Amino acid sequence: MRDKIFQLLQFLPLIIFLAYTRGIDAKVTGMHWKGPFLVGASLALIAIIVPLLNKVILNRILLGINAFFISGAVAFLFQFMWLLDLYWKLKSAPMFIWVTIVGVIAILFNQNGFIGIHHSNKRFIRLYSIYLLLATIVALGVSLVFRGILLISDVIPFIALFVIKDLLKSGLAKKVEKEAE
Repeated sequence: MRDKIFQLLQFLPLIIFLAYTRGIDAKVTGMHWKGPFLVGASLALIAIIVPLLNKVILNRILLGINAFFISGAVAFLFQFMWLLDLYWKLKSAPMFIWVTIVGVIAILFNQNGFIGIHHSNKRFIRLYSIYLLLATIVALGVSLVFRGILLISDVIPFIALFVIKDLLKSGLAKKVEKEAE
């Protein structure tokens, strides 16, 4: 139950951001997006800090999305118009860019990898993390190619990433069972 609560907490910034932006016309740029980014970033900070204080392994995909919200809020607060323009032009791709950045950092510097699992066989963690990173790069490519087509550039790639992550975690769990036998 505890893990489910922390999972929901990590999803909360994305849920609130999407709900907030439903009222914004997709063609509108500029300051109309400031509110969603500030709210998303505030919730993202909570969604990162609270699980970390409770020694919960963060969902790396959601960590990347939350980093996107935080960077967007920073861009609004400090008037980094070049970054806001880039985010506007690339539509949802910057979220995938942040997920990719988190993935690379997690693979290089975290024992649980991008897959975010504690496992005794670090080779498996790295391998499954690389698979997830490759899937993220494909999702980024799809997001760039189909930029602005919400279903194809946003929804399907993110659903695919979460499904792939769960499949990889299941595969890793089966490897643990086989090693234990």
